[in-house]
Amino acid sequence: MDLTKLIADGKSNKALFLTEGTVKNYVTRVLEKLDLIAGQS
Repeated sequence: MDLTKLIADGKSNKALFLTEGTVKNYVTRVLEKLDLIAGQS
């Protein structure tokens, strides 16, 4: 299943076997690609 969907469904980092930093990094990159936050593109 897509990580984006799992995060949107409210799965915890622990349930996804990911660290908080990994999830924050992933979410930040997705938001940057959607031009929802200022990035370094």
